[in-house]
Amino acid sequence: MKATELVCNRCKGRLQHDEESNRYWCPYCKTYVLINETEQVTREKIRAKHAKDIKQLEKETELSKTEIQKQIIIDNNRIRAKRIRLTVFILLLVALIPLGVWFGFWYAHKNEIKMPLPASEYCNRNYQDTYNLLSDAGFDNIEYVVTKNLLKSEQAKEGIVTQVSINGNTSFSEGTWFDRSAQVKIAYSVLDPKREGDISMPLSSVDCIGLHQEKLVETLRESGFTNIADIVIADLTKDHQDHVGIVTKISVNNKTDFYRGDYFPQTAVIEITYHTMDPKRISDILIPDDFDKFLLLNYAEVRDAFKGAGFVNVVLVPQYDLGIFEGSKDGIVQIVSVNGNDAFLGHKWVPGDSVVRIVYRSKEFDYKDKQYSEIEVELKSLGFSSVECIALDDLSRKEEKKRGTVESVQVDGQELSDLDEIKLSSTAVIRYHSMKKAGANEVYITSSAKDLSGKDYKEVMRILSEMGFTNITSVALEDLSVGWFSKENTVNEVSIDGNTKFETGDIFNKTVKVTVSYHSFKPEPTNTPPPANGVAITLSSKDLCKLTYTEAVAELRKMGFTNVRAEALGDIGWGWFYTENEVKEVVINGSTKFSVNDVFARDVEIVVKYHSKKE
Repeated sequence: MKATELVCNRCKGRLQHDEESNRYWCPYCKTYVLINETEQVTREKIRAKHAKDIKQLEKETELSKTEIQKQIIIDNNRIRAKRIRLTVFILLLVALIPLGVWFGFWYAHKNEIKMPLPASEYCNRNYQDTYNLLSDAGFDNIEYVVTKNLLKSEQAKEGIVTQVSINGNTSFSEGTWFDRSAQVKIAYSVLDPKREGDISMPLSSVDCIGLHQEKLVETLRESGFTNIADIVIADLTKDHQDHVGIVTKISVNNKTDFYRGDYFPQTAVIEITYHTMDPKRISDILIPDDFDKFLLLNYAEVRDAFKGAGFVNVVLVPQYDLGIFEGSKDGIVQIVSVNGNDAFLGHKWVPGDSVVRIVYRSKEFDYKDKQYSEIEVELKSLGFSSVECIALDDLSRKEEKKRGTVESVQVDGQELSDLDEIKLSSTAVIRYHSMKKAGANEVYITSSAKDLSGKDYKEVMRILSEMGFTNITSVALEDLSVGWFSKENTVNEVSIDGNTKFETGDIFNKTVKVTVSYHSFKPEPTNTPPPANGVAITLSSKDLCKLTYTEAVAELRKMGFTNVRAEALGDIGWGWFYTENEVKEVVINGSTKFSVNDVFARDVEIVVKYHSKKE
């Protein structure tokens, strides 16, 4: 079959087939043409292409065989030449490497020194020996670093090398290279000049424990130590008084572990700790016996046993539970306790202020209205070491029978009968009745009104003055005409603050008004007028008592007196025969006895006392 040739519809050029896009295109006008192929055309194209490919392949195969043979020969020649060149290069390189390595090593270390020894071998030697070793090795820049820090106990280490550094390297090993001019430092220690006076410790810390403080201090001072301080712990009781002064701890410059021969500065601070008696326990007391040895004894025996041992805080606890027929059990001890312990053991030390309580059976202690001296004896018998008696000074003359009787017994401000516990260390205070006593501004009456009546008025005024009264006046009654029944100048009445019936033992203020009225003859009548500021009485006291109180007050005011007042007595009751409002007495200037023509000051106090009914 003849092949069909396809041409371009635009330029009539021959179309070529594009296998990738499976389209035809004109290489001249660059136009793509899409041709609908028939099955025959498609088979024809495939056959044509296949034939073409076969021819091309055959042609290329012939050419390839020839070129391959030529190329193989060329490649073999090239490989042979490369192998020869490589062999020659390797031989030359092998010959030059050792020489280069040697030269490089020589060049790198031409000014260096190889260390013959490690750093540790240069230490713990005398610094001069180390210097010689390093100098012999070739180093020329060597210096010493001297540290003055050795104690006297470390003198053996003086001059011994502690460190060698080369350019700051202190841990170099054998074979290490260093520059010949490297800085080499040799460090060693010498004795600290400040420690030349150090002292050897005569004892170890263990040897010091258990010694007496005074002995240890003496030993240390003999060795030369001067700065010794004591730390005293006051905590021992009498049970351990044999431990007083025994050393329990020692430190030297705060170091508690040291050995004999260790060196310390002369001024090292040495602190010695030891124990002494607790000041609060110095007065400790030994319990006299076991608790059960005191039971069923009389409380007085137990009390005396503890007081005899030195106990001061003994407390009695009476149980008022005895019946009528149990008198034989009075005072029998039931319980004894020391600081609350009622099962204590004897011969043990306890604080001096320990409290001993004794519980015992007892009758009621009755002390009211008994003589204080009797109760004082009983309280001391009970066990009180201090009993104080206080007089109350509260009795008047009418209550003299109560003198000396007990009003109360108090312990620590409480009534003894109200106490459950009686502290024998306290003071028992007995307050008892006694006659009143005059105070600083008071007068105690030593003579009654009856005692003074009838005596010479001057003597009475002296007695009253000696008693302490400061405001005493006398009033002449001028009531005598013959002098047969009453003697002249004898006392008729003494009035103390208006009281004319005072008794011995009464107490008055010393400044109250005291008036002594005495009998005297009437003076001869004179024509002398009364003083300008005075008033003459125109009615006697008897005359005024015949009037009612209103009439008497009116008469006195008519006379010219200005200070007149009435006082109801309230003394009229059943069976009385007084007339109501009748004057009982008139008191002028404290006196009830005055006569006609007696002259008194116009403002003198006048009291008209009259009978009246009780309210």
